[in-house]
Amino acid sequence: MNLKITFLLIISILQFNVINAQRLTIEGGPISRYMAHGVDVGLADQEAFQLGIYKPLPFHLNFVIWSSFAVDRKYDNLDEVNLLLKWSKSYWDDSRFQIILNCYIDYWFYHGIKMTADINGNAIEKMILQGNKANFGFSLPSLIKLYGKPLIISYDYFYWIPLFEKTFSKGGIHEFKLDYGLPLQFETKRQILKIGTSTNYSEKNILQPYSGWTNLALHISTKIISETWTLSPSIHYQWTWKKSINKENEFWFGFTIGKSYK
Repeated sequence: MNLKITFLLIISILQFNVINAQRLTIEGGPISRYMAHGVDVGLADQEAFQLGIYKPLPFHLNFVIWSSFAVDRKYDNLDEVNLLLKWSKSYWDDSRFQIILNCYIDYWFYHGIKMTADINGNAIEKMILQGNKANFGFSLPSLIKLYGKPLIISYDYFYWIPLFEKTFSKGGIHEFKLDYGLPLQFETKRQILKIGTSTNYSEKNILQPYSGWTNLALHISTKIISETWTLSPSIHYQWTWKKSINKENEFWFGFTIGKSYK
């Protein structure tokens, strides 16, 4: 699937949903580098433009098209497209022990990366790099209060699955997060200031070919909410423990603009 076909698919789904459906959200914006689970994806330290289209479905489901495109088009082989089906549900909402469960299944591909050999070096029929990614996680938004505001504990497990045998190694990664949010009010606009930290424990997987603790990151973001629009700038800093993946500590920043159709 080439980039033109991908864009046509995204635009077609977007047009259908805007005309025929409610509660569609579009978010997009630039980021100074594409970091995921402690890894600089592509290892090129390149700016990217990231776009997400989110459509709620019945039974607590969401359909998502998420993509990342390199700003410098000589790195267009790093363009990534994801099609996700997400599920999330909250239990015991009025209790201190409220828990939010979440999971998803993701089909992702890089149209610009062509594979001609498997992980053992054996020749295979030429294909794009593609696979599935599964996720399960939970968060505890009410368990701990700090100065009257919740300190949110969350955990996620991600597992990569090749579509074709031996195109890459199966494996997962554990992600632990703490988030502290401060709701603010400015006239008719609402704003949330969030400070968070995350760390990852890697099993051998497509992103990281070893097991162990890999990084600790600090995240500061804010979301300004006005009617159907949102603006979300963020900055991040990561202390990298495994230099074989990232040779240095990482700093990155970005922002997204969101629009909801209700």
